[in-house]
Amino acid sequence: TTSVRAHRRRWRRVLEMTGVLLVVLGIGLAWYAWSVTAQYQETRASIDRVGAILLTEGKRDRLPPDQLPELANRLSLAGSEMRQLDDRVHLPIVTGIASQLPVLGDRVRASEELITFGIVVTDLATDGSLLANEVYQAYALTGLSGPADPSAPTWLTVVQERRDEVNQLLARFDDVRVRRQRLDTTKLPMQGERMLASLDPLLDRVQRAREQYAGLLDYYPIAEQALGVDRDGRYLVLLQNSQEIRQSGGFPGTYAIITIRQGRLADYEFNSIVRLDRAY
Repeated sequence: TTSVRAHRRRWRRVLEMTGVLLVVLGIGLAWYAWSVTAQYQETRASIDRVGAILLTEGKRDRLPPDQLPELANRLSLAGSEMRQLDDRVHLPIVTGIASQLPVLGDRVRASEELITFGIVVTDLATDGSLLANEVYQAYALTGLSGPADPSAPTWLTVVQERRDEVNQLLARFDDVRVRRQRLDTTKLPMQGERMLASLDPLLDRVQRAREQYAGLLDYYPIAEQALGVDRDGRYLVLLQNSQEIRQSGGFPGTYAIITIRQGRLADYEFNSIVRLDRAY
């Protein structure tokens, strides 16, 4: 009958539209999967470019200071790639639903935690390298001695002014280590595992640097006095003559008075010990 044929035509159109929607959805999902994979690869490449500076053979314990600006730039780019990956992966409705599904939900949550971890790591490393570069630039400008612009900050001035930021960086690093321990690596997708494999060596490199220098901060109050932060540090140095044997190794025939100001050699003078002996 006419009504049956019309009903069949409607169902045919519904099925055709459903098929088209499924094809479009499949293409969209394939494009989405490809774009996420490509972003994972680009992010990992950015992290590896950071590693090319930090993990080069022969530089595992010390980084040449003149490479700090380039390091900060590469870290900033890696952080930007991390954020793009976060935007690509996190779809407000889809991600929320997927994170609640059995099996798939664990992998989605693990991926989100990894990306958040990567953003925190790159932000921390960027801030640390920028601060280190600021200290180095002040050192390069004023040095440890010699003529210098009295209004220019010394390396010690920068350290003193940024001491709170140094403490914050140390606290942030401790938080990063906790985040790394909480990552469930068994639930990560293959691309996530590869990205973590690039992040871990960088984290270990920062850990070694922290172990080398963090302990020195415990002595910072003493160093402030010794290096002339609030007032000049003045030192009397006795110079012994080994040609005139004494129990200490030689006769202290000459002495020097050295003045340290804001981490720089501000002044020095040499005199005969006879002059000092006559004065006292």
